[in-house]
Amino acid sequence: MILGEKLQDTTALAILDQLSGSENPKTIIMVMSAKSSHAYIKDFVDAGATDFVVKPFSLPKVILRIEVLLEEKWWEARPWSEMQVCGKLDSPMAAVRPDIT
Repeated sequence: MILGEKLQDTTALAILDQLSGSENPKTIIMVMSAKSSHAYIKDFVDAGATDFVVKPFSLPKVILRIEVLLEEKWWEARPWSEMQVCGKLDSPMAAVRPDIT
């Protein structure tokens, strides 16, 4: 889920608050805002945001961050017993993508 800080009828913090009690706590939530103070970003992360992007942003960098978040979620869902080890396993990605280790 990608949320702007302020929405027409609510805020990203209000949505994060509603989702905090949901049955799917592993929802990936990226918040975008022009504000960038440490305390402000921490409020969103503490409320359950997975990532925070400061505007203006570079679209290629945001796409890369989304890919990383999705890869991490995929990785968390895989039990180690299902993975095939390809040679030396220096990192979890070595089992799936030996070309990037």
